Amino acid sequence: MNLDVFFKSKITAEEFILLSVIQQNSGGNQKEKLEEINDDYKSLEEKGFVKFVKAKNKSQSVHELVRLDKKGSKLLIDLFTYSPEEDTEKIISWIETTYKSMGKFIKNRKEACRRCEFFSKSTGIEKNKLAFLLQTFMQNVYNPDIHGDNFREAKKQNPNLVLSNQVENIFWNKPNLFAKHYNLDDSPLYNFYLENEEHFLKQFERYEN
Repeated sequence: MNLDVFFKSKITAEEFILLSVIQQNSGGNQKEKLEEINDDYKSLEEKGFVKFVKAKNKSQSVHELVRLDKKGSKLLIDLFTYSPEEDTEKIISWIETTYKSMGKFIKNRKEACRRCEFFSKSTGIEKNKLAFLLQTFMQNVYNPDIHGDNFREAKKQNPNLVLSNQVENIFWNKPNLFAKHYNLDDSPLYNFYLENEEHFLKQFERYEN
C-alpha cells in the first residue's frame, strides 16, 4: 500500500475496508456484507468517494445501491500504485546517467527505485550517506575502457573492483528466477559496504546532523 496516498486521503482504516467492499458491490452483490458493517456512508459521500444508483424498487436498501464514485475508484487504484519518493528518483537518475556513460543500462526504472528504497530503509543508509556510498561504489565498477579487458587482472590492481552492469542490480541482484523477496545478502552494494565498513563509518561522520 502507498502510505503517502493513504494518509493524504484522510480516510480511516475502517473506511478503507468499506471502500474495498463497495468496490465489489456491482449489482448489489455485496449487500449482505455491507449490512453487517451497517455504515450510513455519510462520511464517504461527503468526501466524494461514493454515490448511490437509482433504486429499481422501494425494497432496495442503501447497502444495495451504494457504489464507488470516480474519486473513490481512483483512490483505491492510487493506494496500490507504487510512487517513488522524490529523493529516490533523483538518485536513480544520477546512477542511470553514470551507468549509461560507461555503456551500462537500466531495464526497469520503477524496480530500481523500489530496490533503492528497500536498501535505504533496511540499512538506515540514506541521503548524503547513501550518495557517498553509491559514488564510491560506482567509482569501483569495472569498466573495460579504463581497467582493461581482463577483470581478474584488474581486480588484482584494485581489490574493491566490482562487476555491475545494470542499475537495478546494485541494490539487490536476483539470485535466481524464482526469487521475489529482497534480501541484503544478495545486495552488491551492501556487500561492498560491509567489505569497507570501517572506511564508510568514518566518512559517514561528516554527515551526522
